[in-house]
Amino acid sequence: MDVIAWVKWVSPDGAYRLDRMEFSAGRHQLCDLSSINYTATRQISKSTCAPGPWEDLIPDSTGEGLYNFLLVTLPAYVREHPQPTGARM
Repeated sequence: MDVIAWVKWVSPDGAYRLDRMEFSAGRHQLCDLSSINYTATRQISKSTCAPGPWEDLIPDSTGEGLYNFLLVTLPAYVREHPQPTGARM
């Protein structure tokens, strides 16, 4: 199962970056699909739409933490706490 998520990285000066990332459970890897950099005043300073290469997850990294949350913790929580029929997450 692969999961695609937007991840926001915030700098102390208020600038931030949004990355659209794909996490692959089968390969234990991640890939940056696109990113947008913003200045502290919310102006776009850079953007990319071309996917990067698949990269192995580094143990004990932020990427591995996101992987564990999205592909391990969250699915287990959803299985243990089913939503009523018709409910949206």
